[in-house]
Amino acid sequence: MGNAATLSCQFELEKATLYSVRWYFEGEEFYRFVPKESPPARTFPVSGITVDHPTCSAGSKI
Repeated sequence: MGNAATLSCQFELEKATLYSVRWYFEGEEFYRFVPKESPPARTFPVSGITVDHPTCSAGSKI
C-alpha cells in the first residue's frame, strides 16, 4: 500500500469564472471539478489512486 497524500487547489480568478480543475496521475484523469456540471465533482478509477469523494468540493482538499 502506498502513502496517503492531501491535494488542494487554491486560485484567485479576480473577475474570471472557473471552468474546471482536473488532476491526473501518470497521464490518467482521476479527479474533475466543473462548477457548472451536476454533480460538479467527479472521480475516475485509476490504478493506485483512491479519492475520498464525499469530502471533495470547491475549496476542499482531497
